[in-house]
Amino acid sequence: MLVNPMNPVPPHSDNQDTLRLMTKELLGSFLREKGTEMVYKRNDAVFRQGQSADYLYWLIEGEGKWIKNVHPDEEQILAFVHPERLFGLPAIVNDRPYISSLIIVSPKARVIRVDKQDFHDLVQQKPQVVLRLLGFLEKEIVGMQTRATRMVRRTTEQRLARALLDLSAREHIPTLNLRERSTPADLARYIGTTRTTVYRLLKKFQEDHLIEIEGRDLHLVNTPQLEEIAG
Repeated sequence: MLVNPMNPVPPHSDNQDTLRLMTKELLGSFLREKGTEMVYKRNDAVFRQGQSADYLYWLIEGEGKWIKNVHPDEEQILAFVHPERLFGLPAIVNDRPYISSLIIVSPKARVIRVDKQDFHDLVQQKPQVVLRLLGFLEKEIVGMQTRATRMVRRTTEQRLARALLDLSAREHIPTLNLRERSTPADLARYIGTTRTTVYRLLKKFQEDHLIEIEGRDLHLVNTPQLEEIAG
């Protein structure tokens, strides 16, 4: 799809998918032009909570986990993230330190890093794009709040079933790698429980023929039943 940078969104368009795609294409083009491509490996931190927000980040290849330290020795995984995600926008807009960290979980990841001054230039040149970006960001935050509320109201077994389904859906395959992207420790931090509890529930799911574990690979074999458990 070709995008006219002087008029990125057709007037009177009510197709939200088209608006999102056109805005994303324009943003991606700008970030690639203004930014610097960085390469990271597994366990590298793209940025850390509390650091000065000097850059905006656009994930273009690989996967990461978006985490927040709720205590000095305790972290909560907010989300497992995939390409075409933007990070650091609230900190840049509010001129505050990053409020979370982004850690790479795939063997390799490529990220576009954009200086905050270049982002401020974008705000001056194309404010209509930034307004829509803020709208998408608000939608993402509402989604995270909804997920948090949903997690609080469910049992640990329900939360784990939902996490397995969601992670599998994002990977587009019914198999999760328990060594790389979805370790039991990460699953525990994601759903707010202990690693021991995750191991116990995974064993139960396996005994109930909901999943199969072969080495480090976890296969979802009965997604309808997992959906019923997740509620």
